[in-house]
Amino acid sequence: MQTANTGEGCFYMVMRRVLVFLLAAAILISISGCAAKGDTIEPAGAQLNTVPVDTNPGGPKLLLAENGKSKYVIVRGKDAGRSEVFAANELAKYINLSTGAELAVVTDDLPETEREIIVGKTKRAQDSFVDRASLGTDGFMIKAADEKLIIAGGEIRGTLYGVYDFLEDFLGCRFFTATLETVPQINSLTVNTTTEVTEKPLINFRDTLWKSTFTADIRGKYRLNGELMPGFNGSEPLNTNFDTMQLFCGTIFQYVGQDYFDTHPEYFAMNEKGERTTDQACFSSEGLYNTMLELVRKRFSENPELTCFYITPNDNPNYCQCPQCAALDEQEGSHSASTLNFVNRIAGALKDEFPGKTINMLAYMYTRTPPKTINPADNVVIQIAAEDSYYMKPYKDSSPRLVSDLEGWSAKNSNLLVWDYTTNHGHFNILYPNVRVAVDNVKWFYENGATGIFLQGNGYDTGGEFGELRAFIAAKIL
Repeated sequence: MQTANTGEGCFYMVMRRVLVFLLAAAILISISGCAAKGDTIEPAGAQLNTVPVDTNPGGPKLLLAENGKSKYVIVRGKDAGRSEVFAANELAKYINLSTGAELAVVTDDLPETEREIIVGKTKRAQDSFVDRASLGTDGFMIKAADEKLIIAGGEIRGTLYGVYDFLEDFLGCRFFTATLETVPQINSLTVNTTTEVTEKPLINFRDTLWKSTFTADIRGKYRLNGELMPGFNGSEPLNTNFDTMQLFCGTIFQYVGQDYFDTHPEYFAMNEKGERTTDQACFSSEGLYNTMLELVRKRFSENPELTCFYITPNDNPNYCQCPQCAALDEQEGSHSASTLNFVNRIAGALKDEFPGKTINMLAYMYTRTPPKTINPADNVVIQIAAEDSYYMKPYKDSSPRLVSDLEGWSAKNSNLLVWDYTTNHGHFNILYPNVRVAVDNVKWFYENGATGIFLQGNGYDTGGEFGELRAFIAAKIL
């Protein structure tokens, strides 16, 4: 039996016609731009010249490689960690691919030579130039000193990022995707003797949920240092070349589930009928507090590598309406009050026992609006989600509720981690013209104190609407 067209069916029919029109227009444009008879057509690759322009062509240089040969060696620390070992090998690999010169990678226990590229922390005297305390884990410096070149920074990731920066800005390499990169072929690789570059990322935690970023190699080249959801959709480990910041975002119900409801229903939310349900937790429950305190303590003790623990509600709007939660939420003007009060108590109880570790709370749905007077503890991270916003224009110009919520948390000097949505999660293949918007939004997040940003995209396959291009841009703007 024939059925009537639904609104969704009509939408897809219109979209198909639009796409056919765009394809036809592209063909016409390409035909009109074809060379006339006798013209020379360059290969596409020849039109992409990424070799940097020397801003001081007459100045003195370090000649690192010429005519496929080099007088330099790459020096790394004998006891270097895996990130700096990998960095030294990557530098040798790409210099060879670009110039044909093979630079040996040696360790700092060998006698010093006149011409060295020093990668990472070593016992060489030039290591004194590197201020690791100010560079942190991800900052780096690139500096010429006499006949030596230093590429070094934070031992966890900074040195590796310095190597990739050198490859991009001094050789002209471009790392577009895990399977697409350009390495210019150059005869002479030189560096000005005045070279001194220092960089440190403004955003401490940087992550995207794009399938094309789910390889360890591209993560370093993209300078993505975080994993909000490690192993998402069966992805491979991303921390093989360097340590990543793994947060393991989740909810309280990963630890307090149905088995607790059978024995302790008071741990769970009360609905408008006065019934306990498993929709959410009751954050006024003293029993739940004591149980969670011991669970968090046990998890931190048994997993010292963990940096945080998430105490967040379930992904639904059914907040607890018990008298205690309702009274505090009403007093504070937001349903986030009872949740944050609970989180602060856990954080305060564990602060001295586990210094440097945080309790993370998701400001999402009914917990997104900050309470009037309750402020997050110093070791609490507020992870605010940009749901229910207008995604085609910068948030600060189009989404007043999000602006009010985010700036409200910022005014409380919160440790902010932003979860943003950068594609159409209902239809990954549909045109979604908001690429430029993401740039403005990231700037706005940073201006309001965000120290971590997660840009959620298509984490299920590399297709979708310009998925790989969007992932590349997302990484660059972070």
